[in-house]
Amino acid sequence: MSAFLNIVKEITGEVLIQDAITKFALKQLDKDAALFTSNQFRDGGVWIIDKFGSEFNVETSNILSTQVLPAAPVAFVGDSRALYELLESDFFYNLVNPPTTPIGGVYDEIYNIEDYAQQTNNTTTYINSLTFPVDLSIGEAYKFSFNYAVQVSRTNRSGFVRCYVESPTAVETQVSEVVIEVKDNTNYINFSPFRYITATEAGVHNVKIDFRCELTATVVRIKDQTIEVLKKI
Repeated sequence: MSAFLNIVKEITGEVLIQDAITKFALKQLDKDAALFTSNQFRDGGVWIIDKFGSEFNVETSNILSTQVLPAAPVAFVGDSRALYELLESDFFYNLVNPPTTPIGGVYDEIYNIEDYAQQTNNTTTYINSLTFPVDLSIGEAYKFSFNYAVQVSRTNRSGFVRCYVESPTAVETQVSEVVIEVKDNTNYINFSPFRYITATEAGVHNVKIDFRCELTATVVRIKDQTIEVLKKI
């Protein structure tokens, strides 16, 4: 085995202990794991046991780099305490030292925005009615919830509303696209789509609501918009 190791967190959440030269995976561990400081090595280390019982004793002086995909590797410099804290913050959910669970169950509300003002669009081109930038962590699961009310001015024409998440590289993940054709052109209809998404990129994501008409000579109105993002803990 090489004297040097890389620790790599995959996009799917698993953590690889990898030979730094051959890139061969010596061990794959689940992200839910117990972390302990280890005295097995002269220079110290971290003993990792995942929730399935798979384990690996990491010698601190052998760690060449750490990497959270798709980010580039980062050279590791530090003692066993620094390694332990890095693994706990960026690589594993530490079962022996879990973060305090907030009130609200298995999801923690981290972002929300609302705009109750009425907006109108009489074109067939999507226009944005609400954008909410949020900073997401790679490999973490989120629930994106939307709420809005729509009115279409004509009973024989449709309105379109789409809710989606745009990543830092402008890759779009659509949550919903609703086509509204109603027989009542006076009252508003409420919609509340949501979707669970695991972030494949780190950084600021733009969460959006856009709306448009099916055909010209129509007016689509939207109001009472909210966006809520919950992070799974």
